[in-house]
Amino acid sequence: MFELVPDKNIALFEISWSTSNFVGGSKEAQVDFVLQAFDFYSEYEPKIEFFTWYRQYDKPEGTCIVGSARIEGQVSIGGGSGLGSSEFVIERLSNYICSAGLIDSDGNKKPAWAEFEKVIKQNQ
Repeated sequence: MFELVPDKNIALFEISWSTSNFVGGSKEAQVDFVLQAFDFYSEYEPKIEFFTWYRQYDKPEGTCIVGSARIEGQVSIGGGSGLGSSEFVIERLSNYICSAGLIDSDGNKKPAWAEFEKVIKQNQ
């Protein structure tokens, strides 16, 4: 990013890591991502205008359905496997975005929330 626009600051908008095991996510992986994101921010802070987290709260399962009308064209990885079909992508995206919050849909803080809070408090 910095090489593409060496004379400009950057912004990272709506970063996230899902805890949905349907897409290979986990609470531990979300913590790792939060820590890596803050390490990156700390290292490059003078060149970063801001970065934001995508979603504070998870949404209840099944409420994040991405309609096929919102996906233009077909996505395919070939070979007739169906692994790149629009339906495949929509299903995974829907599961990803419902579980990308730092607090679950019941209001329970995920472990990444504690790391998020800790880093912010250290830098006040």
